[in-house]
Amino acid sequence: MIKRSVSQDSGLLVLEDEILTGDRVLKEIDRVLLKFGCAGEETIVSCGEDSANPHGKTYGPLYSNQPIVIDIFPQHKKTRYFGDMTRTVIKGKASAELLRMYDAVKGAQEIGVQTAKPGVTCKEVHNAVCDYLEKAGYLTYRGGSKIGFIHTTGHGVGLDIHETPSVSENDHILEPGNVITIEPGLYYPGIGGIRIEDTIVITKDGCRNLNRMEKKFEI
Repeated sequence: MIKRSVSQDSGLLVLEDEILTGDRVLKEIDRVLLKFGCAGEETIVSCGEDSANPHGKTYGPLYSNQPIVIDIFPQHKKTRYFGDMTRTVIKGKASAELLRMYDAVKGAQEIGVQTAKPGVTCKEVHNAVCDYLEKAGYLTYRGGSKIGFIHTTGHGVGLDIHETPSVSENDHILEPGNVITIEPGLYYPGIGGIRIEDTIVITKDGCRNLNRMEKKFEI
C-alpha cells in the first residue's frame, strides 16, 4: 500500500483517492494475517515524529520522505505462538541523517544476529550492538541515554510476545532452541525513528533467521 501510494504537494500520501493512514495499513496487515491463521495485536504503524517513540501511535496520516516504522507481532490462532518483525520504510527520499541512521541500525542488527550463537550470553549480543552504534556516533541504552538506542536489543518469543531471555545486560547463556528477537533502533525527536527487527532461533552452530522480508528503506 505504501509503495503504491502517491505524494501530494503537502507530503500527504494518497492511495486510491483517499489519504493513506496508519489505520488503513493496519487493516490490510490484519487482513493478510487472517489468511494465514494469525491475529495481530497492537501492530505499530508510526510515521515521522511519532516514529521517534518506539511505541508510536498507529492512527493518523502517513507522509512522504518521513520514516514509517511497521512492527508486526502476530499470534497463530491454533498453535498460540507469536512471531515478531519490524521494518522501517520511506516513501520517497530520505534525508542524509535518516540514511545514516538506517545504515547504522541495519549494521547493528546484522552484528547482533551474527553474534547470537550457543554459549554466548545475552550481554555479549547486546554489547556488540551497542558497540557498533556507539562507534557510529550514536548514544545507547547501555549508557542510560533517553535518545538514540533507548531499549534492549531483543527478547524471547514464544507463547507470549515478550519472554525470557531479555537480550540486554544479563548473563543468560544462549542455547539451541532459544527463540529471540534482534531489534536495535535509533530514536531522535525532530528527526524520527528507525528500527529493524527479526526473530531468530539459536541452532547448534549459530542461528537461523525466521523472517524473510527484505530490508529496503526507500520504496
